[in-house]
Parts: sequence; C-alpha cells; structure tokens
Amino acid sequence: MKLRFNHKRKSQRGGIALIMVLMVITVLGVIAFGFAKSMSVEVKLARNASFDAETEWLGRSGVELARYVLAEHLSSDEQGYDTTNQFWAGGVRGTNANTEGLLIKDHPLGAGSVSLDIINLESFMNINLADDAMLRTALEIIGVEATQTAEIVDAILDWRDTDDNPLLNGAESDYYLSLSPPYMPKNGPIDDMEELLQIKGITPEIFYGPNGTNGGGALPSGGRVGPPGSKQPEVGAAVGLRDLFTAISAGLPNRNIASEYVVQVVTADAMAGQDTVKHRAGPDGVHGTEDDNAYKNAGEFPPGLDATAMRMLQARTRHNAATFQATITVKLNNKERQMVAILRRTSRTDVKVLMQYWK
Repeated sequence: MKLRFNHKRKSQRGGIALIMVLMVITVLGVIAFGFAKSMSVEVKLARNASFDAETEWLGRSGVELARYVLAEHLSSDEQGYDTTNQFWAGGVRGTNANTEGLLIKDHPLGAGSVSLDIINLESFMNINLADDAMLRTALEIIGVEATQTAEIVDAILDWRDTDDNPLLNGAESDYYLSLSPPYMPKNGPIDDMEELLQIKGITPEIFYGPNGTNGGGALPSGGRVGPPGSKQPEVGAAVGLRDLFTAISAGLPNRNIASEYVVQVVTADAMAGQDTVKHRAGPDGVHGTEDDNAYKNAGEFPPGLDATAMRMLQARTRHNAATFQATITVKLNNKERQMVAILRRTSRTDVKVLMQYWK
C-alpha cells in the first residue's frame, strides 16, 4: 500500500508561514523605525532644552553685567551726569578701575558670549507728565493737521485722568463703549506706549511715524529715532509719538541725550532743539565721541539760546539718568537671542530690574 503526500497543501502552509514571517519582519521594522525616530526627537528636545537653559542663564548674566556697569558709573569721575560718550553707552569716558578693560561687546561667558546695548529711557519725555502744550508741540512736529490736534490732545488727557467727564474735544467711556469691539478707557497713567493706539484719533501713522512699523514691540525703544548716538534726521522727517515719549522713566528727560525733537517738545522752540543738539555734539558734530559737551548746568547751554527756552530747558530737563533699557545679545553655538531688561538706578548699590523678557 502506497502513502500519498498532499504536496499542494504543504506548499500552501509554507507560503502562509513565509507571509507571516514577512509581516512580522515588517511590523518589527516599523516599530524599530518609530523607536529610532522617537529617540532622534528626544535627543533634539534634550539638546534644545539644554541650549535654552544655557541661553537663559547667559541672558540673566548679561542683565547682571548691565546692572554692574550702570552701578560702577556712579563711582567714575563723571558720575554726576550721563551722556552717550560714556562707558555704559558704549563710549570710553566715565570708567573707573573696576570697569577698566571690561568688555560690553562680545563679553565671553561660559560657552558663549553676551553684548550689551544700553540706552537711557530719560532720552524721551514721559507721556504721563506731558501737558497740553507739550502734546500740541509733539503733534505739530509729527505733522498732524491742526483740526485733529485738539481732539487728540484732549483724548490723551481724558485717557490719563481718573474721571469719566470728557474734555471739550476729548473722549471717555461713552465713546469707547460705542466702538466694535467696545472697551473702557484707562482713566489712569499710561503703562505702555502702545496704549496710545487705543486712544481716539491716534492712528498707527501718528504713533509709529509715516515710515514706522510696529516691529519695535511694546516697550519704548525698538526701532525709534532717538536717542542720538548717530546722525539725527532733519526737521520734518518721519517721527511718531513713540519717538518723543516714553511710559517708563523717572520723570524729566535727560538733556544730554534727548533728540532735538524732544528738546523742542520741552521748550516749544525748534531752534532751541537744533542748537542744543548741535552744540552738545562738540566740534566734530558726532554724538558719542570724546569732544561731546555735557550740560550739567545752565551755564553750559549753547551760547545765544533764547532766554525763555533756556529757562524751560533748565526746569523741564535733567542732566543725569535713572531709567535704562539694556538689550543683551546672547551668542551660543552660532545662534543668537536677545533679552531686554528695564533697569532703575537709584544708587551704586541699588539698580533694580523692573522687567525683563526675551525678544
């Protein structure tokens, strides 16, 4: 008796087994690929986390360096006044033994470096202290039509005051609640310059200037005209409210740093603005150089300055500074980030950080 084998059935079972093996291999391959991909992402995340942490501490170290530089200026031979040719502003004057040889550009720290760019926020008039006349002068400089000026000035004053009674050309809650979407007026001090964009009559062109953009952010310095470490534009150039005012300062503007337009706002005299800035630049006509003139008292004001303008300049400006903005550029692993810190200096041992943030 002969045994017969079913070769066809055996072949089918072998084919199924092969398919199953291939499926298992495929599944394992997909799992292995996914695992490898996941590990790659985890490695990148870990690397980025490490980079972010190191960048954060470099930025914070840069803030501490800025505080040190500003504090040490009060121990220099020019401690009584602040100008753009001093060490804290990138110049060579106003140093002492503790800052001799100190770098504020590409200062090495750990695996990276930091660079400081410090400006004085008292180079602008404080928007909360500007009176009717100053606001009118500012709008005239910007080129706002006379028919709009009274409306905008009253609207700013109404926004700042604590009551809900509109001035003749102003606006209070009745107006703002009728808008879409509605909102309430501040009825208090302006904390952020961009609040002005919410005030009746103020357009982006009036705020940023005809050629300005909103790239500078909310804090009062990015992308604006002053303070003058470089050549100032001619009168009638594109300036906006943010080039003339700040919401963060200790009060009066610093006459050693303020632009000609800010001086004009203070004195209501265009010639006083031009003469003050021109004389301040010294014989070479460039701000931030060794021959700059500092206005420590009225006797150092430009010769021939109008007597009224001189009195207003003396009464409405200061020769030193208390509030600064430090921009810290962090370089690490061929990458750059910028941290901004607002600093208030009251003494050599007291330089407070009012706020700081990454740009």
